[in-house]
Amino acid sequence: MSLVKNLSISIASLFAVFPRTGRADVRSELLRPDLREADEIFAERSLLMSHSRILRHPKAGAGEPWSFGGVMKELARAHFRKKDVSAEEFNAFVRQWLQSFESQRPGIRTHLTCLWALGKADPKGDCNTVLLRPENAPFKLLAANYRPDFAKESCEGEAGEFRLTYGLTLDVPRGRHPADLPGEEMTLIFEYDLAKVNSPLRPGDWAMSFEKLSSPDLCSDFCGSYLQQFDRIMERVTQYDPSSSQNPPIALGQLRSNELVGDPLFTPALSASLRAIADSLSQCYLDLVRSAENPLLGLQVCSKNIVVPAGPTAQAVHLIKNVVDTVITLAQKPGALPIPKNLVSILTEVLAGVSNRIFPRWEMREAELNSFGLQGRMTKDTPDLRLNNSVQLRDFVNQHEVAILDGSVNLNLEMDRLGLQRDFQPLVNPFDPWRFNKVAGLSTDMVQDARLRSKFAQLTCGGCHATQAGTNGLLSVLTDILTHAPHTGELLAYANTLLQEHKAADLHLENIDAFYMISPIRNPGFAGQAHLARFLTKDGGDLDKRAVKMLELVDGVGACRL
Repeated sequence: MSLVKNLSISIASLFAVFPRTGRADVRSELLRPDLREADEIFAERSLLMSHSRILRHPKAGAGEPWSFGGVMKELARAHFRKKDVSAEEFNAFVRQWLQSFESQRPGIRTHLTCLWALGKADPKGDCNTVLLRPENAPFKLLAANYRPDFAKESCEGEAGEFRLTYGLTLDVPRGRHPADLPGEEMTLIFEYDLAKVNSPLRPGDWAMSFEKLSSPDLCSDFCGSYLQQFDRIMERVTQYDPSSSQNPPIALGQLRSNELVGDPLFTPALSASLRAIADSLSQCYLDLVRSAENPLLGLQVCSKNIVVPAGPTAQAVHLIKNVVDTVITLAQKPGALPIPKNLVSILTEVLAGVSNRIFPRWEMREAELNSFGLQGRMTKDTPDLRLNNSVQLRDFVNQHEVAILDGSVNLNLEMDRLGLQRDFQPLVNPFDPWRFNKVAGLSTDMVQDARLRSKFAQLTCGGCHATQAGTNGLLSVLTDILTHAPHTGELLAYANTLLQEHKAADLHLENIDAFYMISPIRNPGFAGQAHLARFLTKDGGDLDKRAVKMLELVDGVGACRL
């Protein structure tokens, strides 16, 4: 009997008999902040500001300037070029934007439009005639975020971004502070281009203004003097400025949505199951990386700790566990039996098919403010998902290898030049990572460098948020091992090499709740960090790197005066 047939029987039997077990929640370990003390002040006070005294401030209350409704009202003022807008104008502005969702994501009507209009998610209610008012917007502030890493130099050019992230809520405020409301599966991010603010500030000057939020002259506990300084930045960046020469006269670069609620398969219970699966598989990935010196032990621990839920999602998780068990079985085979090279494509195709039937699809959209209102446009840095496993995508990645690995590639520019992007992306299957293993009918992976594939995925919007983050760190490692180990005798040696590389390079992101860098679901806690992805907060993580960039921009200001 062939090895492929044996494996098929093994997978089928495991699929049938695997017991449903549970384990302790691993979220606290995945999310525990681990910042260097020297950078922690910058991270919390200058870069990603999410302390409870900001999120629960009166100005973040319903309809107030820091709230979703207040910020959206500034966009309406800029659109109509009016000092103030009527309730009818605000309603028309918001509904025009929401209609672009509802046509392709029908759940938006249920979970957002009707909730905003009626105070309940009722698709049968008359959601179209009730005015959508700023104070009833079902969103809460999750974080304010300065991105100095989008600036290039201190003296001129791109100045970075200031972002406000809001999470959808399960209720409307109606006299309550939005921070008191539980969250739902959607974030909206207002991304302001600091170079478009109607002021003469250079990139280095902006860096100095944010660095001052960490100054010893301001209180360390987010008291009045800090909040006043923060409010000045908010006003300068987010408000409509009728004297601005920009068109439109506001600094918004784009508005991004990141959500599951729009998919017809979405239910809160199913999304909770999906988050539990992501926790389990992310822990499994960490088990492997931590056991890089002994991959077989890591695989065995990983398999033991995979939580298989009850209900419709069990089938997909069973299959993932079977992939782990298959690698364990192969690793323990004596001699040097060849590994069937079509095994990876079989497993990934089956997994993608199963998850397509079960899981809601994650989607990110991007909109810009123009003369027509908030209009959808191409989501940057994301290839046409129909090119997955294609010759075009393989060639693009291989030809841009050096720039991808060092992060200097401008994916949006290069992919747009070659026609690899499209205006509206198909929906993302979170269990279908960027693959290169079935190109032109071949069964081998045509992008040989595992680090190159992972870095490319991280640079794409879909890969960064879903398909290669956390959960699929595990899947990518497993498929790499099966694809590149020539035979069973070298499987563990290759696994050791690959896992050491992952350990050293931190190849896969560790997102929170499967898709988010800032979760709309979790309670931020008093310090405002319990809802942040670990790749942001950990030692040497993104916030540490952004702190270095901010200080580089500050240090470069002196040269601007020479």
